[in-house]
Amino acid sequence: MRTSSGERLVKDYLARLRAAGRALPRAERRELESQIEEHLRDALPAGADEAETRSALDRLGSPEAVIAEHLDRVGARAGGAGAADWSAVILLLFGGLLAMVGWFVGVVLLWRSHVWSAREKVIGTLLVPGGLATTVLLALILADNGRDCVTSGSPHHATVTRCTGGTSTLHDVLVTALLVAVALTSVATAAFLARRASVASV
Repeated sequence: MRTSSGERLVKDYLARLRAAGRALPRAERRELESQIEEHLRDALPAGADEAETRSALDRLGSPEAVIAEHLDRVGARAGGAGAADWSAVILLLFGGLLAMVGWFVGVVLLWRSHVWSAREKVIGTLLVPGGLATTVLLALILADNGRDCVTSGSPHHATVTRCTGGTSTLHDVLVTALLVAVALTSVATAAFLARRASVASV
């Protein structure tokens, strides 16, 4: 079925709106697009011609103006990520080393930000809670390998040390792999959030 000139104008407008709103978190941008589409459906009669469509779009304002108004309304800066956003990334990675207080501050900053979508905020919170501090804590817990050594002897006999328990080489390898995986996950999550913030700043 042939697309009318009015429909083409609407599609072009929505495409420009997506381009203008690329600094917004994905979920927020889609929600705004849905609101604009719904408004246009209500404002335009079925089969609206080009003149009617242009008139409705003019009343709505340019896509750039719509995005600017939205940014003003939510209090976000058009320049993208700010100092608080970058602080969130740093605190999520290293803040846990400050008795976990810094990490919790990072989580608060993360969820108050308009740079990341809700999905990205969940990733930043859950991978990995505590950041690198979790790796350090696991290393301390797993450092005690359960090896028990007893030294015995006398002035007339050689000193003998007997050890029981301990862990196998396989166990040590698995523990090391776990610690490396947790640490890399924390770093990768911070890098992911930083990349998203960089995109928002373009």
